[in-house]
Amino acid sequence: MPAARLFMAIDVGPEVTRELASCRRSLSAALDGVRWVGAEALHLTLCFLGDTPMERLEPLESAIAAALPGQGPVACEVRGLGVFPGPRRPAVLWAGVSVGAEALAALANRLRGAIQREGFAVDEKPFAAHVTLGRFRRDARVRARVVEDLLKPWRETCFGGLTVDRITLYASALTPAGPVHEALRSWPLPPDA
Repeated sequence: MPAARLFMAIDVGPEVTRELASCRRSLSAALDGVRWVGAEALHLTLCFLGDTPMERLEPLESAIAAALPGQGPVACEVRGLGVFPGPRRPAVLWAGVSVGAEALAALANRLRGAIQREGFAVDEKPFAAHVTLGRFRRDARVRARVVEDLLKPWRETCFGGLTVDRITLYASALTPAGPVHEALRSWPLPPDA
């Protein structure tokens, strides 16, 4: 059986998607050299596993399910824009999470721990609650001052709220037009947790 590029994520919902798409339209003309994420692919990654053998899907799903008891829904607010690693060498343009960021970090850590205990490798980067809007092409010549000036009016913009009541395991296929995500399975976060 082949491997698939897997990740655990939260869908951001129609309100946040609509607001982020509007922001993207405003910025796209001024930011050359950005590969924008399509509205249908906007999500908040909790845990990236990378290439995972599909024959290990069942133990992975069991590990995820084991991490969820006691975890209820999380109220979040998507607010502000920024870049990783910073404006001097921007690689990723993102919208942040203000309200609910700590609860999402705790959920991400629970998932990572359960998955690692089952022998799966996970991305070890510290968790930062964000929605990726675009990636700067390596050959893009973007001056730090331009990025800072463009993002300044968006630093405190609220793109909407959402209640995280479900997490989804996705497979991602890389294509010339950008990644294509397929939902493999979802788990609810019951309100009585």
